[in-house]
Amino acid sequence: MTKRIGFKDMRVGLRYVCVRRSKDGSVQRGDHLWVTEDGYLMCPESGGWINPDCVESATKWMRVTIDEKWLNLQLSHSQQQVRLLSKAKREFYGKVDTVHTRTGCR
Repeated sequence: MTKRIGFKDMRVGLRYVCVRRSKDGSVQRGDHLWVTEDGYLMCPESGGWINPDCVESATKWMRVTIDEKWLNLQLSHSQQQVRLLSKAKREFYGKVDTVHTRTGCR
């Protein structure tokens, strides 16, 4: 079973999916959410955000899980980036055949 958390346990930089709506209906089941560094709760389905001073009341009873589709996409992009950088490093250092010093090549 996927872990379900409330707003207070959400972390900046991660994306979530609502699995239980908030008491006042501000957040609906299926909404995709993330928290900004300044405390706003962003929701593209509603086309907006919840201000930090309203977030506690607007997320009462709400439960979210990590957005696994987003997470897998991020992991895939990260793995591609690591492969690209590793290849560039091999190509760059593989072509270096001399060491330059202040007095010239050795």
